[in-house]
Amino acid sequence: MEKNELLDTGILETYVLGIGTEDERILVEQMSVKFPEIQTEKEEIEALLELLAMAYAVIPASQAEIKRKIESQLFLSQKLDRETIVVPIKSDAGTTTGISWKWYSIAASILMLLAFAYAFQIRNQMNAVHNDMVAMQLESTQLQEINKKLAAESNQFSKLTNTMGQEGTRQVILTSTIQQPSKAIVFWNPANHKVWLVNTNLPALPDDKQYQLWGIVGGKPVDAGVFDAKKGNEMIAVELKSIEQPQLFAVTVENRGGVASPTMSTLCLKAEI
Repeated sequence: MEKNELLDTGILETYVLGIGTEDERILVEQMSVKFPEIQTEKEEIEALLELLAMAYAVIPASQAEIKRKIESQLFLSQKLDRETIVVPIKSDAGTTTGISWKWYSIAASILMLLAFAYAFQIRNQMNAVHNDMVAMQLESTQLQEINKKLAAESNQFSKLTNTMGQEGTRQVILTSTIQQPSKAIVFWNPANHKVWLVNTNLPALPDDKQYQLWGIVGGKPVDAGVFDAKKGNEMIAVELKSIEQPQLFAVTVENRGGVASPTMSTLCLKAEI
């Protein structure tokens, strides 16, 4: 058996208490001769046990005290409290003796490990809380964006409904001028001249292109604004520029942002009013 193993197994303690086996007794004695630190450790344990025995020792009673106790038991007289003398386990230098510094080292190491484990746990909890807060902030931002979009769409449809409900509003269905079937629905009010494009099945365009609506007034094209094709199943509801007394509506494909004059070669929808 190695020296460190003997120090850690508790065999020294059982040897000092006199409860070890014969083999353990021989081992301790042999190792004590071979390793001075084993002998020192054994002596420290013996000193500790001796101090503990002194601390809890009962001082023998005097003859007079014994007589008084017998009389108190026989005649139910007053009972004497028994005092215990406590012997501090300290050396002259004021430091603890008889206790191996190895035990303090082990205890300190355990406390440090517990402190590190606790700090690690707290850090993980704080990181988890931080991540939750970041996720909640992101979710809150996304919900705000959705609410803004819904509010804008609600306001847009409210304005559209108001226009459609006004007296004299006309629905104009623009049909395809090319082989690919497509259409768009425009609402125009002759009183306030407002124009709404509410639906279309026109195909999507490249990012640098847009559809542009024109009102033909007195034989001349008037810009009514640009719009994009719908995405997926979304509903298009776009308020375009007001047009006074158009005789015809038309749609062309133009550069994004629109142009001043229509490109007739890209004409794709039209309808007379």
